[in-house]
Amino acid sequence: MMTFSSTSQSLSNFLSNKKETISINSKLYILINILQALRLIKDYKVVHMDLHPSNVLVNSNYITNLIDFGESYQ
Repeated sequence: MMTFSSTSQSLSNFLSNKKETISINSKLYILINILQALRLIKDYKVVHMDLHPSNVLVNSNYITNLIDFGESYQ
């Protein structure tokens, strides 16, 4: 079972609520985390089918989690 930090928020909210500009390195870190998650679910032959910013959680350390696998298939 995965637990999420109470400070995690959707990627769309995270980006719109940020007061300061996010560096390119931080943006790349978020992107790499998303791509690693997609590669992991691909290894299990799962297709997400509903990937968009509101289905990606980001915490204050830029750690991401994919959520809402309701439309996924294996």
